[in-house]
Amino acid sequence: MSRSLPFCAFFFTTFFCFHILSSAQEINFKLVQRDKNDLGGAVLGITQDTHGFLWLATQAGLFKYDGYQYISYHPTPSNPNSPAGDPIECIATDRTGYVWLAPVRTGLDRLDPVTGIFTHFRHKKNDTGSLASDTVLAILQDHDGTIWIGTQHGLDRFDNKSSKFLHYENDPNDPSSLSCNTVRALYEDKQGTIWVGTGSAFYGENPGYEGNGGLNKLNKETGKFIRYMHDEKDPHSLIDNRVRAIFEDSRGNFWVGTAGDGLHTMDRSRGIFERHPYDSTHPDKLSRPRTKNVYSYGVDHITFITEDADGRIWIGTFGGGVNVFDPSSQKVVHYGTDPKSRQQIADNEFWTAYKTRDNVLWISTWRTNLYKVSPYQVVLPHALVGKIVFSFAEDDEHGLWIGTDRGLIHKFYTGNEEQFLCDKDSSSLTNRIYFIERDDSKFWLLTGNNSLYLFDPSTKHMERYRHQPGTQTACVRTRFMR
Repeated sequence: MSRSLPFCAFFFTTFFCFHILSSAQEINFKLVQRDKNDLGGAVLGITQDTHGFLWLATQAGLFKYDGYQYISYHPTPSNPNSPAGDPIECIATDRTGYVWLAPVRTGLDRLDPVTGIFTHFRHKKNDTGSLASDTVLAILQDHDGTIWIGTQHGLDRFDNKSSKFLHYENDPNDPSSLSCNTVRALYEDKQGTIWVGTGSAFYGENPGYEGNGGLNKLNKETGKFIRYMHDEKDPHSLIDNRVRAIFEDSRGNFWVGTAGDGLHTMDRSRGIFERHPYDSTHPDKLSRPRTKNVYSYGVDHITFITEDADGRIWIGTFGGGVNVFDPSSQKVVHYGTDPKSRQQIADNEFWTAYKTRDNVLWISTWRTNLYKVSPYQVVLPHALVGKIVFSFAEDDEHGLWIGTDRGLIHKFYTGNEEQFLCDKDSSSLTNRIYFIERDDSKFWLLTGNNSLYLFDPSTKHMERYRHQPGTQTACVRTRFMR
């Protein structure tokens, strides 16, 4: 009988060594297509709501993204329930489904996605329960459901029942008060402690001198703070007081990123920091990337620290690109505009990162690009066979057996290979191995001339089974070595 060519027959670069695939994943930055109505502004904040939708706070407005298309929200002068402004500094969602966002220098907005109504919260000079400042720089909901607001005039806690704000601010005469009123980072660790990163690497946001800032640990019961500040005499203090990034990884390591060469891990029980400075002689050591020049509006600093699905630590900077630290190898890999980067991309100025519930990492840049790094987009180990491949099987040693149009190929774990022909004539149909079926340590092979072979890898013997004319079930068996 005739047999049509299986659809899987194509020139193929085949996979091998299946047992090491999980450890061989490579990072691939995929540029996300932006909405045609988006004027190209940078994505300044990213969050995911309870339904899985992604919300992007950009310089060109608010966008809801389902992975395929965007819905945009823009101010409408005739509608007081529309957004207060297009440029949005930061964003967060709460467990009830509300989206909280901070239009630049226009207070705080709360969106009900069901009704599309924006509720506005503003600073009012004579109202002590109003927002401390209309410049909001950070938003956080803690595990108790409380909304915390970082502003340019201190930290606010939102009372949902009264819609009022309780203020925490710097008092020069109280060392247990907030160290600095410019709040750029808010984080809750696994113990439920609120950490407040203050100071700013942008000159206009940090009134006074560059030493303003510090890391603050809040006691929610007393409203008091423990300050952690730079001390020139203490090598276990912060390198710089301008704190932008705070993160606790899955191993319990607590990371703090500041302006300058400011990557730290913190021992919270002792209140001390281990610095991880850049070493040009060993650039693969744990560090942030090499710091870049000072900008006219600020300095290079660590903008985010986060962890991907494989436990790698991502360290994003405003001028030096991204370093990805692999705890298993204790090495970092750099990504950015440098031609020597593992993957050269168009950006060095990274702004924020957010990991969605499907473990996809979304990363934005100051130069308006948005990247998507998926744990499922994997660069697999491969081998060029150079033949048409029809079938596969795997042995106990994780070797790969490949049925091709020119015989059987055994690809060893080490990368070496052997080839076996059913017929010495390599062009024979007999050498087209359409199917392989493992039978304990042996393999059944179905070839192009409708012959059946049993191959024993230990002896390298093949037995051919042919139909015996005039019978319904009998076969003639031929045994030979290849």
